[in-house]
Amino acid sequence: MSRLGLIALILAIGISPRIPLPIAIPGRDFDLRIEDLLIPVLGAYLCLKKGRPHLPRLVGAMALYMVPVAVASVIGIVRDTTTSSRALVFGLKEVEYFCLFLVVCNLTRRLRDVQVAANTVLLVGLANALWSLWQLGTGTTGQLLNISPSMTGAFSYDTYRVSQSYGPGLIGELSPFSAGGLYMFVLLMALARAWLTKSRKEQQVCHGLALCATLCLVVTESRVTIVGAVLGAGLLALLFGVRRLARPLAFGLLVAIGMLYVTSNSEYQLSGRMSENGVQSSASIRETAVWPIVLSSGPWLMVGFGKGALNYARELPITEAHNQYLRVMAESGICGLLCFLLLLVSTLRASAKLATRGSFVITRAVGAATLAGGVGLASAAIFQDAFTAVIPNELFWLLAGLTVAALRIEAQIAGGARQGEPATEHWLRGRYVGQKGRWPSPLSAVARDLAIVTSGLASPLRDECLSGGCDTFSKR
Repeated sequence: MSRLGLIALILAIGISPRIPLPIAIPGRDFDLRIEDLLIPVLGAYLCLKKGRPHLPRLVGAMALYMVPVAVASVIGIVRDTTTSSRALVFGLKEVEYFCLFLVVCNLTRRLRDVQVAANTVLLVGLANALWSLWQLGTGTTGQLLNISPSMTGAFSYDTYRVSQSYGPGLIGELSPFSAGGLYMFVLLMALARAWLTKSRKEQQVCHGLALCATLCLVVTESRVTIVGAVLGAGLLALLFGVRRLARPLAFGLLVAIGMLYVTSNSEYQLSGRMSENGVQSSASIRETAVWPIVLSSGPWLMVGFGKGALNYARELPITEAHNQYLRVMAESGICGLLCFLLLLVSTLRASAKLATRGSFVITRAVGAATLAGGVGLASAAIFQDAFTAVIPNELFWLLAGLTVAALRIEAQIAGGARQGEPATEHWLRGRYVGQKGRWPSPLSAVARDLAIVTSGLASPLRDECLSGGCDTFSKR
């Protein structure tokens, strides 16, 4: 059940349609996604079936960040710089990201769960990429799954805004950044898997997925996510050895340059976003029309105007800050910005620990993808409200939950080995997930006996996966 819930959650994040609802929020349409329903359902299942959920250290940083957010929002409602509905929508969305992190962390109980989740992320990326390539090749535009506002009674919903999300570069999202963020994480996950595994077949599959994700990333013409993907790939190269990756990186650079040239004259070109004039115009808007407004909004900037203040408060007549750090400071003050940076650094630190010290290929790949994707989002946040887009943030916190769960699993496996039990037997028993003495089938007993016999012939944790023969669970 836990593994099925994890798969359903990832599939919902990757392919869920927006469900327009007739809920009135000043200056904003209200969307519901399938994962918005799955997260509380899975959370309730964990609490009722599994007892008290595991609370990692990152929960403290999350709670600390939400304190200035809540205080600034209450003050903003009193000062009429935001409304209760806007504060709840924007604030609860961030709470949902943190709940997603907790749900994934507690649903992931075995190394096999980590592998299944990582494979599902790649599968979701492939499904979206194939749909984008189909649209690109046939000239059709549409959403993989679409729910019309008329079906839900949301007649006031901006249907023109929905139609703008059609096309191979948007996959049903309203901004190129959201689609580009999805492909960025898929690209980095595929590269991490390809550059860590020793399996030739897995390398070929992951390199093919990376190439496909790169093509779709360029088609989105999301500048900041392309830059973030380049920075993330460079970080992976530093982690895993620059010399060994020189040729793949050079090849990837040539492919990216070629695809940029091909798409520069494409019928799907989005107003010349990739042209020099497009980049200069975007930078000029930020420097002259957006950032000065945020920075000159008075001493209340230090306290914060509350969640949802942008495009509502008189001092902030803009829909986006085009800088996540300025947005956080405008909404929750300088204390909120410091707490946000603490949370981000703590998450990246945990990812770096798993990427550099992990004992298994799959866990190191997940940690490296989380670290590279987090660095990509953090760099994109300089020029975009990167931590407000739904899909990139859900993928980031999902991978962060997998990372923390993998750290816990590895620590429990190592703890069992230190107690004198052979690590292979310890892994087969699944005792690191709190299932002492429980065996799912008679075959497990046979595997346990084989592990006991072979534990003296092979170093602990260096055996390949006993059931599959692959190096996914092998030690680095």
